[in-house]
Amino acid sequence: MEIRKKEKEGGIAMPISEVMNQEDSNLLAECIKEAMKVEFLNTSEEIKLWAYSLYNAKIWGKSVK
Repeated sequence: MEIRKKEKEGGIAMPISEVMNQEDSNLLAECIKEAMKVEFLNTSEEIKLWAYSLYNAKIWGKSVK
C-alpha cells in the first residue's frame, strides 16, 4: 500500500486508496494506460511521471470553465 509523503515528514499519512475516490482512481488508471502507449518513454519512472502529469492536467481541466 502506497503511503503519502507526509508520513516521512512526521505528519499523518493516509493510504492513497483512502485519499482518492473511485472516479479519480479510474482516471489515474486510464492515464497510466495512455502513458504506456507513448513510444519515446523508456523507463517506468518516465511513464509514471507522464501519467501523473496527464492526470493532473485532466483534474485541472475539470475545474476550468
